Formats: sequence, C-alpha cells, structure tokens
Amino acid sequence: MTPMMKQWQDVKAAHPDCIVFFRLGDFYEMFFDDAHTASNVLGITLTGRDCGMEKRAPMCGVPYHSANTYIKRLIENNFKVAVCEQLTGPIKGSMVERDVVKIITAGTYSDENFLDAKANNFVASIYTAGDLASISWCDITTGEFFATNIKATNLLNIQSMISPKEIIDSNGHYGYAFNAATAYSNILRYFNITSTKPFDLEKDDKIINSAGALLHYITLTQKQTVANITKIKVIRGNEFMLLDSVARENLELTHAYRLPNQKRGSLLWVLDETQSAMGARELCNWIAQPLQSEKLINGRFDAVEALVMDPLELRNLRNTLSGISDISRLCGKAASGTINPRDMLALSNSIEKSSKLKGVTPLPNLSSTINACISDDAPVKTEDGGFVRDGYDKQLDTLRQAENSGRDWLNKLEATEREATKIKELKVAYNRIIGYYFEIPSRLCANVPYRFTRKGSTLNCERFTTDELKDLEGKILNARENAVALELKILVSLRQLVMENLDTLIANAKTIAVLDCLQSFAFVAANNGFVRPKLNNKGTIILKNARHAVVEKLLGRANFIANDCDICNNTMLITGPNMAGKSTYMRMVATNVLMAHIGSFVSADMADIALTDRIFTRIGASDSLLTGESTFMVEMNEVSNIVNNATKSSLILVDEVGRGTGTSDGLALATAILTYINDKIGANTLFATHFHELTNLAHQNPRIKNYKVLTEQIGGEIVFLHKLEPGIEQNSFGIDVAKLAGLPKEIIDNARRILK
Repeated sequence: MTPMMKQWQDVKAAHPDCIVFFRLGDFYEMFFDDAHTASNVLGITLTGRDCGMEKRAPMCGVPYHSANTYIKRLIENNFKVAVCEQLTGPIKGSMVERDVVKIITAGTYSDENFLDAKANNFVASIYTAGDLASISWCDITTGEFFATNIKATNLLNIQSMISPKEIIDSNGHYGYAFNAATAYSNILRYFNITSTKPFDLEKDDKIINSAGALLHYITLTQKQTVANITKIKVIRGNEFMLLDSVARENLELTHAYRLPNQKRGSLLWVLDETQSAMGARELCNWIAQPLQSEKLINGRFDAVEALVMDPLELRNLRNTLSGISDISRLCGKAASGTINPRDMLALSNSIEKSSKLKGVTPLPNLSSTINACISDDAPVKTEDGGFVRDGYDKQLDTLRQAENSGRDWLNKLEATEREATKIKELKVAYNRIIGYYFEIPSRLCANVPYRFTRKGSTLNCERFTTDELKDLEGKILNARENAVALELKILVSLRQLVMENLDTLIANAKTIAVLDCLQSFAFVAANNGFVRPKLNNKGTIILKNARHAVVEKLLGRANFIANDCDICNNTMLITGPNMAGKSTYMRMVATNVLMAHIGSFVSADMADIALTDRIFTRIGASDSLLTGESTFMVEMNEVSNIVNNATKSSLILVDEVGRGTGTSDGLALATAILTYINDKIGANTLFATHFHELTNLAHQNPRIKNYKVLTEQIGGEIVFLHKLEPGIEQNSFGIDVAKLAGLPKEIIDNARRILK
C-alpha cells in the first residue's frame, strides 16, 4: 500500500463510523466502502486509484469549494462525515501531513446556508439509570445548552419537546463518556471550573452524566472547545408544562397534523410575527415549553399588554428588530473561527441597531472597531484579501502601495520590451501556476531576443520571462502575499475582540429574542382581537365567545362560530354528529389554555384560565404499522397514558374512546374510563362520544355535565350550527354525514331502510 493510502487507512481506522473526506489538492476524495456509499448517495462517478495493492482502490471525489452541498446530503441520509484536511503544503520527497479537523453529524452541522434559521439544531444526550433519566441538549450554532432530570417514562415526551436532530445515549457507542467521574471531569475541563455548583449541580446529580457526555461528544466532533457554550441551563421540577407527542401532534403546535414540514395550519403559524431569526427560534421553544409559573406568565402578559396599548412603540420595535441579524449564530461562527468579513459587518450593524433596545448592553467600541476595519464592499472569501479598509493599518497600506506600484512597473516594462523587440503584440500576463510572463504569438517568436527564457506554451502563443520580470514578480508577489497575510492577521485580532465581548453578545441575543417574541404576541393580539386572560388556582376554565385561533385564521373571523366554556374540575360530556365541530371545540379550549401558559393573549372575548400542569389528548383514529399496533391498541395506549399521568390540575380531551372494538366492549370501556377520570382524577375533562348511553351518568354524578353540538334539518338535509349548549343529542346523523361524503344514493337509501 502506498504511503498516502496508508495515511488514509489510519484516518479511517480512527473514524470507522464516518465517511472520510480526504483532502487531495482541490478535491475531497473517498475510498473503498466510503466511495461506494458516497457514489450511490450523491450520484457521483465511481473511479479507481492505484494504491500499491493488486487491485485499484475504488474512489470518488467532490470539489473542496462545493463540499458542503455534498456533506449536507450525506447528513440527511444519516451518515457522519470526517473532514480530513492537508495540514502542510506539498514538499518534494515528503508526505503531506493530514488529520481530521472536524466530524460533521446531524446534530453538530453548522453551515448556516443549509440550516433552518427559524429552528434550533439540537444534539441531545440521554442517560438512564433504572426508572430515572437525565437528558442534555445543545445547539452548537447558538451556544444554548440545557439539561434536566426526568422519569425514564417521560423520555419520549422530552424528546418530542426538543426535536433533536441527533441523540447519543448511555447504552450506545459513546457509553463510556457517561461514566459519572469521566463526565464530571469533562464539565470541569470544558468550562475551566473547579466545581459544578455555579450551574446548580451537585457532583452526584444525574445531569452530570448526560451533560458531561454531551460536552465530550461536542469536543470530539468539533476538535475544539466551542467557546460560545458558556453555561449549562438546568431545568428543575415543574418549570414547564410537559406535553407528550400525542398532544403536540393533535393540537398542531408547530406543524400541521402529520405534516412535520408544513407550518401553515399550526399554532406557530398564527403566532409567528417575529422579525428576527433569534426571535423565531425562541418562539418555537416557548410554544414547546409552556410555563408553570404564574409570576413568569403574568410578566409576559404585562409586556404584551404594554405593547398592545402603545401601537407606535410596537411599530418602532418591529422596525428595529427587522434590521437585526442573527447575533446568536454570528457568535457561534466567531467561536468556531469561521466568521467572515461580511459577517463582521452584519454583527456591527446589529450591535448598533439593538443598542437602544431595553435590556440590551451597548457595545459601541466593538461596532466602531469593526466599521473602521472592514470595508463596506468586503468579499465573503478571505483568501485573496481586500476586506480591510485603506487607511486602517499603515503597514498594509505600504504593501498595497507596493503592489499597485508593481502594476505601473509592469506596464512600463511591457512598453519598453515592445519597443526593444519590435513585437507590438507582446504583453505581460499572469496566472497562479506560473506567475508573471511575457506572452508572444508563436508566429513572431523568431524575433524574441536570447535574454528571453521560455516558460511554456499554449496553442498559438509562447510564454517567456526575463531577469527583470523575475525581479518585479518577486517584489509584487511578496507584497501581495504579505498584504493578504496581514489582512488575515487583522481579521483574527478582530475575531478575538468579538470573543472578548462574547458573554455580552450572547446575553443581548437572548434579550432581543425575548423582545421579539413579546412583540409578536402583541402584534397578533392587536390584529386578531385576542384578550389578556386571567389566571387562577381554582381549577376553573371560563371562556366567552372563544375561537380556535388557527381555524379562525384559515376560515376568516367572520366565518368562525364562537363558543363559551365554563368548567371547574368536572367533565363536559359532549354529544353530536361527526362534522358538527366537537373536536374543533375541544381543541379550541386546549389551544387557548396552552396559549395562556406561553404568555400569549387568547382568542376570546374574556378568559379566566386555571393553571394547568399538563394537557392530554385522545383524538382521532390511527394505527402504528411500525410497532404492529392496531387502531384500538393505539387508542388504549393513549388512554393508559392519560389515566396514569393526569392530575386534578390537568386538562383532558377524549374523543370517541371505545369505538375501535365491539359495541358492548367499547361502551363498557368508555363508561369505566369516563367514571375513573371524573371520580379518581377529577381533572377538567372534555369527553366527546357517540355512546348516548353515557349521558345517563350525568344523572348519577353532578360533576358530569351533558352538552350537545347543535344541528338542524332543513328540507331533509342536516345543517351543522357549530354551536355548543347544555343538553343531549340523541341522533348520530351518521347516514346524513355519509350522504355529504358522496356515497351513492342506493347505499344511503338502503342504510335508512336498515336503520328503520
């Protein structure tokens, strides 16, 4: 095997779970199994290379300047990429040194051109110990790092809240990093501290295991400490309302039902009037993590109300926020050393625009230094220089003057040689491979003097140099190289200045994100007639003329029928036909309750909402092909989750439980489930059913109230009024709904005869 292939083999052996991007000149090459995989996934040609073995090594490659496009596609197909760079230049007779400078994974991907600016890119680590677990999650592009202890049974719920792009766990490949002593040492070393108490963490806290392992994984993949990760934010106890994946899906919090890539039709779609990427990400987190603190919720209400009452201030705030770039991710680029000159200008502009916002710490020295240094028309790429302003650095100005003078020298030399050789078509040219040269048409080469040394040829021209041209070339190229090197040095010092202000920048970014969320709530409230809800600890939910914010936006406010709700630790038993609006009503109540807990005004004329610890939903029919569970089994699993985890302070939505089995079994189960929820749990419950027999329970238990969705029959046709009132609807109108669905008349008529 050749030395180069042996080098590749050593790199691959150290990173067996990665596809190795091995730098060879202007390409990243892949070999053997990596090449086969990449060729299939990326659709690039598979070739071969002599490697000193009997057979050629399978090989494929991608240009280094467009590598990120290919890396992104590999990441999307669940592969990891180890980027192996050339660390030294080519030296005759010796091997170029190479090593992996970064491992790119789904959770540590940081190219802003391929990331969703409005969503975090979290990587999570999970540690389990019997019935207990801890989970830590981080976005390396923003530096946010969170951790919490939970019951192991709630892991899936937390994962649903976080939506991490990648998970490592204590039972997997990186299990060694979860060792308590190892993890503790990783935390101390990462933050350069002597104790974890600054993060409110004792040495034996289970969070240590997941947090330390995650920091190890980040260091392992990034090949450095990511400086914008400055602390661990520990979440304790009941700081947030825990929502399971079923509730999140049924309530369509961040995406439409079963359409994870479609924001339209979700609560996020209604509430997102943020003006910055930082605010958009923060809003996603607020919706995913409804608050449990009455004080914190009211604090958000106060801020939203103040903005609603001051439209001019709201408009000015929105205008200011709209001109602020993503400071969080710019800090991440500074921390990783990838921030470019244009990023610097964006950062400076954002510092200036945000300086007058309440709670933001001004950084005038940083912004003025950047503005004085970086040219307004700075290029994105840095390798050719040209981004530092003239007049910023005297030495750089001198080098640039030398380079500019060199052009004048070359022009004079060209004119002199044309005169001396009598070759009017002689000209001085340049390329990166051979430098400066005289270019002369081949047909005129007989007139070239002996002092001209041939340097190469093209189809119709010959290239020459002279001692004088060589001398000028050395002066010019040295000036250019030195100027570029000096500009890069200046950029590094500017990056260091950003790093010195990193803590303040991160804090400012958080403040801006919060302000953006609050103004978004205010803007939506003012434009949709939302009201500030009251909060209570009595278990009461009262809504007057309430609407479903999402459905209202889809249909238009004039087309949505508002309804009331008045419930206090009791059960609303709702009857009515399909399509009449039972599910929409129940979701409307739950959505308004949730909106209140994230600090948003609600879609009603008046609202008095109980502090609610959890919202549970059992709505709709679906099976699970992956786990082999039938529709009825999925239904029973969801009910089991509710009855085992709900408390008196919960809100429960149950729609059509027991319909997935025989009528007798289903009725018996529905009766037993309703009775258990009402008598044993005592939570606010909205229970919709087609089992009319259940309405008799209201006569036996005063905490169960019968409600019906109103309908009318006009000219033999059913009309849905979408209005709820006390009472019982004895008719299911199933045949009428089937008729609306377009079933043939023969089937409808036969069904009516059978029913009679």
